[in-house]
Amino acid sequence: MPVPSRPTILNLPRCPAVLPPVPSTDALDPVAYHEALAADWDRRYQRGSFARRACFFARKILPLLPPAGHWLDAGCGTGTFSRMLAADNRTVLGVDASVAMVEEGRRLAEPLGGRAAFEPVATVESLPFPDASFDGVICLSVLEYLAKPQAALDELARVLRPGGVVVVSVPHRHSAVRALQRAMAAFRQPRQAGGVAYLALSRFSVAPTAFADMAADAGLTVSARLGFDPVVPGAMQVLVAPSLLYFVCRKASVA
Repeated sequence: MPVPSRPTILNLPRCPAVLPPVPSTDALDPVAYHEALAADWDRRYQRGSFARRACFFARKILPLLPPAGHWLDAGCGTGTFSRMLAADNRTVLGVDASVAMVEEGRRLAEPLGGRAAFEPVATVESLPFPDASFDGVICLSVLEYLAKPQAALDELARVLRPGGVVVVSVPHRHSAVRALQRAMAAFRQPRQAGGVAYLALSRFSVAPTAFADMAADAGLTVSARLGFDPVVPGAMQVLVAPSLLYFVCRKASVA
């Protein structure tokens, strides 16, 4: 499938950046953990596995989405994917529980001329929007940090207009890479665990069939499923489960 020709307002230099230490997960909830990383969060998408994930979204997910409309990025962080959607002819509202992430997202989106806006929300499990407010929703690497992932998925479906699209990414329950990361982290202190420290806060993973059931309970139908892994090549994912599952879901149109 061809790469979209429009720019995505995303710089992915080849030179690695020097990142600050990952904050300890001791006595932190997921919001506080990510709040501490906000100033550097967008720079993480310029190198390594984060950059590969951004490229995967641009190459594999964006072409599957409607090319216009008003979109919600639920759990937007500093807005990397919000800006990609906005640069691809959409208007986007990014929301996050981290005020620091939202403020950084606003700053980074200034070149887009208002096509991407950002607001803080208490939780994705209870969104402050009327029913059927958005033509599309993305929620990437968020559900795993929530106490009630089904409630969050229900909310995403509620604010979606009939016929709209939701894209969700969640950890694969049987990912060999994540299992190895957890084993490595178990022998280290959180500050020493580096990039895998977040696993201490990641409480939810799913198998493909289980997510299809969750989507159905929310009134959604899975129309496409893709796997992403920063280590395991796509051709090998029939044998080795990928780290992340991406689900493209649709809400039924009104008859």
